Amino acid sequence: MASTLRALGASRGAAFAAGCCLVAANYTVANWLVRGPWRSFSAAMVMPWLLGFFVRTLQAGRVHLGLGVSLALLWLAHSVLAFYAVLLLGATFGLLAVVGAAPWRVLSPRTAWPAVAACSCSWRPTSCRWPSSAPITT
Repeated sequence: MASTLRALGASRGAAFAAGCCLVAANYTVANWLVRGPWRSFSAAMVMPWLLGFFVRTLQAGRVHLGLGVSLALLWLAHSVLAFYAVLLLGATFGLLAVVGAAPWRVLSPRTAWPAVAACSCSWRPTSCRWPSSAPITT
């Protein structure tokens, strides 16, 4: 969270306070200490990294490799949250690009392939299930 806010131009103190607030938020503490679903908790901790790399992607005008890696980690932690994160980031980018606040060249395959490759490597093991226990018929 602190690196996301630093990328947006916040001071160090504000970024540090926001990072502490993320860890001490009611939902985070309830997930971590009471309920115990580690997937939801880890997805909540990966989400600021995803947003931070999205901001850096928009600022640089090319897809940052960290965007693909953090999306892959989010997918492995909590696939439903990753699905909605992709929808949210896609809609945000589309709106910013239409308004003119984000460059369309971000979508260039020439600069986006490392992030897409990093993200798609994590989708393969979870997206298909091989029938390993099925009987072999000849």
